[in-house]
Amino acid sequence: MLPILPLPTPVKVNRLEVLLEGYDFHNQVFLIDGFKYGFHLFSVGQGRSYESPNLLSATQQPQVVFQKVAKELEAHRLAGPFDSPPFPVFRVSPLGIVPKKTPGEFRMIHHLSYPRGESVNDGICHEHSSVQYANVDKAIKLITQTGVGSYLAKTDIKSALRILPVNPQDYHLLGIKWNGQYYLINACQWGVPALVKPLRLLVQQLSGLLRISFV
Repeated sequence: MLPILPLPTPVKVNRLEVLLEGYDFHNQVFLIDGFKYGFHLFSVGQGRSYESPNLLSATQQPQVVFQKVAKELEAHRLAGPFDSPPFPVFRVSPLGIVPKKTPGEFRMIHHLSYPRGESVNDGICHEHSSVQYANVDKAIKLITQTGVGSYLAKTDIKSALRILPVNPQDYHLLGIKWNGQYYLINACQWGVPALVKPLRLLVQQLSGLLRISFV
């Protein structure tokens, strides 16, 4: 049996609860419960195991994958290694490596849209995978509303999606296999549409708090 793992997030839930007081109650509960117990992937119909081979970009750059796996293990965003699948039903999706804008830097990806028609992402309905982002028009509208003398600021949350923990009930959907051993990912990553929504809500709530603080 897999041991109980602490949720891998730097977010202090008790402080977040205070900051979210007065905001939409449904969104408060969604965010607080998510950081306490982990966010769900909302992927259905995943009743059987499968193992998919890793992408060529990973097998051709094994040293990069080893470095990324070690980093994720150190950050407790990856559990393992296991000599055999840690769950009776365990979905192993392909690993890949893509270059970042900075030369010599890479991002490890987990291809949850493979195999087509049977993937983890295929099991996520539109309700949980549709996300609308703020755009330039929204920024222009805010600037014109606040008027002359206002300030515009931009901030970045490092590894933003990785601060979102995954609910343990969905760990079996996030398997990887490397160097003959199994691992499971227990923090959010790019490529899981259902987990972008909580990040968007969190940013919206915090940006609202900033507007109140500086108005």
